[in-house]
Amino acid sequence: MDIKLKTLIAVCEEGSFTKASDILALTQPAVSQQIKSLEQDFRITIFDKRKKKLELTPEGELLLRYAKRIDQLTLNLQSTFDGMKKNVNFQQTLTVGVTHTLESNIIAKAIAQYTAENNAFHVRLISDSVKNLYQKMKTYEVDLIIITGNINDKNFDFITLDNDSLAVAVANDNPLSKEESVSLQKLSKEKLILRSKTSDTRLLFESHLKTKFMEISDFNVILELDNVEVIKDLVRDNFGTSILARKSCIREIKKNRFKLINIDGIDMTRQINIYFHKDFSYINELKRMITIYNQLITQ
Repeated sequence: MDIKLKTLIAVCEEGSFTKASDILALTQPAVSQQIKSLEQDFRITIFDKRKKKLELTPEGELLLRYAKRIDQLTLNLQSTFDGMKKNVNFQQTLTVGVTHTLESNIIAKAIAQYTAENNAFHVRLISDSVKNLYQKMKTYEVDLIIITGNINDKNFDFITLDNDSLAVAVANDNPLSKEESVSLQKLSKEKLILRSKTSDTRLLFESHLKTKFMEISDFNVILELDNVEVIKDLVRDNFGTSILARKSCIREIKKNRFKLINIDGIDMTRQINIYFHKDFSYINELKRMITIYNQLITQ
């Protein structure tokens, strides 16, 4: 990777020319010269010199994003070459990003089954928020992402994997489990265990509340966390109710661990989409994963 771009990344990550020089084993004047050379190459100003702290200009922010993308692509390429040299039966690595909700979905099982039947691929599965996964896609840290909802970016293509909807998860010994649906007014009196404020599940629930002129503050929220599996365990043991995606609860519903009920007058449906770069070259492999997923869903 170009040393000038590597220097820019180091300066931004360390927040200091001095610290970057230590990391790169360069003198501080040499670091400054690398940044100046970048500015000359692209005829831009990278840092806002009016600020006391290092702060990127809009052009600097764009350059940093591309520098990180180039860095990640270089690492990926080197890793691929290393794997090819070490193993004649080299497996192509496919990095797949999923949201925390979908991490507990049949998606992981479908990917595992695909890798079991296809020795040519090694799949690395990571989970993160939609926002972070989107950024990882932009810098090629992941090859594709599986998320709920849509991304408005002309650089990506997508395939719809499935439809999902949110529901109220209640313990079997909770009186609400005998109902088909619950009103928001009645739900507001329950102890609620919710995903974090930035999760897609939480945001979708809140957006529907607003259509009914209600807010989260109208509810008795006793706990917030991002681990979906922990939330399901707490619901099962009747510590509270929650708002969860139906597809993330398939195993629990089949084993009758808790119940899912609707909310009166609210349809919290959303799409599960697979996004990938337009130059993604494993469409056939992706379609096979989707076929496996559909088979597992119907079992």
